[in-house]
Amino acid sequence: MSMGYELLIASQFTLMCQLKGNKPDFHSAMKPEIAKIFFNEIINKLKLLYSSNKVKCGQFGTYCEIEIINDGPVTIELNTDGMTFESEKLKTEILQKRKQKQAESRKMQIKQSKKEKEERQTLSSVNESNSDKSTKAAEG
Repeated sequence: MSMGYELLIASQFTLMCQLKGNKPDFHSAMKPEIAKIFFNEIINKLKLLYSSNKVKCGQFGTYCEIEIINDGPVTIELNTDGMTFESEKLKTEILQKRKQKQAESRKMQIKQSKKEKEERQTLSSVNESNSDKSTKAAEG
């Protein structure tokens, strides 16, 4: 940055690839809805800290074909430990809401299961009662 160069920022979830056998696994990459917010936050912070007209970026989540002349391919992993981002807060909220929905879903399944059991018991009682009446009518 001290040289005044332009920065080209591109989202690249494939950096978080781990091989499982001969297949790529991207589970350690951020979820797209959180990553997009994070990506935009990085862009905005760089524009504030460096020079907004020298920070260029691709469109998040789209195919990019970049043609550049470079002194060598360089990929720099930014360590953001200790920095706070809205995306982290959002990620926490999303995870909390997901857990809450799962808990609510489990409660509904339990309620539904109990209701179905009660309905079966009621139906069984009605059938037994009708069977008893039929038997008494046949005997009488």
